[in-house]
Amino acid sequence: MKCSQCIELFDDYIDGLLTRDTIEKIQAHLKECSHCRVIFRTYSLTIRLSRRGETFRTLSAERLRSLKETITSKLRMQNKDI
Repeated sequence: MKCSQCIELFDDYIDGLLTRDTIEKIQAHLKECSHCRVIFRTYSLTIRLSRRGETFRTLSAERLRSLKETITSKLRMQNKDI
């Protein structure tokens, strides 16, 4: 699985909407790719905080989408795809 593919699936992964096969592919990729692990930890923490409804440091859905697009774009620019 390429980094960009993995990152694109984070939302569905967190929400539990993926097949067992896809979940296993993401987990295998995260074990091997420290870059994506960092992105996933940051992204999932952001999601958890926003779902708790905290008023501080909570990102809007649009800002969260923008953050995801920025991260994906940076990965593509670095030719990080594996």
